[in-house]
Amino acid sequence: MNFLELVTSEDYNLMVSLIKYPREFSYFNRVDNVYDQYLDITNKIKLNSGNEESIICSLYMFVQYQYYFTFVTFLRQHLSDSMFSLRKAIDAALTAYYIIEKPDEVNKYLEKDNKFIFIKRTIEKIRSDDSNKFLLAKDLIIYHEECSEYGSHADISSFINRLDIEDKSSDGTRKINFGSFQIFKDENEFRFRYVAMLMAFLIILKIFKCFFLKKMSGIVIPSLEKELNELENCLKGLAKKYDSLIRST
Repeated sequence: MNFLELVTSEDYNLMVSLIKYPREFSYFNRVDNVYDQYLDITNKIKLNSGNEESIICSLYMFVQYQYYFTFVTFLRQHLSDSMFSLRKAIDAALTAYYIIEKPDEVNKYLEKDNKFIFIKRTIEKIRSDDSNKFLLAKDLIIYHEECSEYGSHADISSFINRLDIEDKSSDGTRKINFGSFQIFKDENEFRFRYVAMLMAFLIILKIFKCFFLKKMSGIVIPSLEKELNELENCLKGLAKKYDSLIRST
């Protein structure tokens, strides 16, 4: 496969995924719409003169970019790349979470202090001492670890749904086929991972919501709250359904 063939195949995979999974993509659009509405808020609120609020808003926009990149790569059948992108989004969210809780330490972020370079480890340590702190980070840390396993290193997990080892031929040799795409053999696994990634981005959204509520003096937008709650319940139900179908096969 040459470069042009790869690009053509990627676009083909993307179009097929969009057509094949309309229900799942509708949830992508709903989550994206909530992200956009909070993005509109960032254009209206007045930021203070310090660095922390502008950095939090910048991290939010970075997360939304990773949201798009995570799913466009996943729909193109690049599981590892999509999980690597999700990990970046989680890193950004945990960084913003820390700055929201400890705004006086924002300069350490600007100085690339190890506390922020290893932000997951930093928050894990805090939570090991007091599990009531950084509550929204609990599930994100689990997602982060799974992303690290499948999307960040050239270990055996990177070859999931990519390698096909044929049976021995008459001369006793085996042919190994390496695929450019990570095609799911079970459609329910594809759906499950898709929904799981949406759930991760929904948790990320909740972290930034803490900041937006503070800037809006605690004013709650009922339509946004309703949509967030509905999305969370729907996605949890779908994840449970797909997980059950995977286990039954």
